Amino acid sequence: MASGYLLRLFIAGHTPRSRRAIADLRQICQEDLGGRYALEVIDVIENPEAAEHEHVVATPTLIKELPPPVRR
Repeated sequence: MASGYLLRLFIAGHTPRSRRAIADLRQICQEDLGGRYALEVIDVIENPEAAEHEHVVATPTLIKELPPPVRR
């Protein structure tokens, strides 16, 4: 994935809002990035340590890890 994007989406549980955020993001990525991305979905209820490590205080939160710079 040398020329792609690494995205991390933090959600809270499997709620309608979380499902909509995932679906909307996948649609945007397919249309605009043409499959040149990796999406990691992190549930802060199941993995609170990851949210704490990234200083996530609200969900959904999207972090673009690659390419630099990191954006929220």
